[in-house]
Amino acid sequence: MFLSFNSIAINALIKIKYKLLGTEIYKGRSCAKISGTLAMGMDTPPEGMKVPGGGQMKMQMTAQDGKSLILWDHARGRMMLSKMSLPVEIVMEMANPELEQPMKITQKMTIISSVETLDGPPPAPASAPVAATTP
Repeated sequence: MFLSFNSIAINALIKIKYKLLGTEIYKGRSCAKISGTLAMGMDTPPEGMKVPGGGQMKMQMTAQDGKSLILWDHARGRMMLSKMSLPVEIVMEMANPELEQPMKITQKMTIISSVETLDGPPPAPASAPVAATTP
């Protein structure tokens, strides 16, 4: 995948694998329970990107061993719950004409997200129709 943001070109590779674990009742709904593993990488072209001041910057982001869990209401075709954890490392290297060595910055973090559908419990079953009566 190739992405471009404000004239910054970035190459991206995203790998996701899903596995159906079975079904689970969640908020009264029968849901498919799906696990996922994900990994991704993004980097700038080998020549880097121009930055203010005449320097060049290279950036690389890697994310390995991401884990996700999804509960999918298959009757309504709607996600009910999604949880994800993704360890990420970002390395930036910037050449500066005034310095002998490029400046290198490494950031490590874990992105954790949880998304839940906020709808109430399933509607109660319809009762039998009430016969009209006349006085």
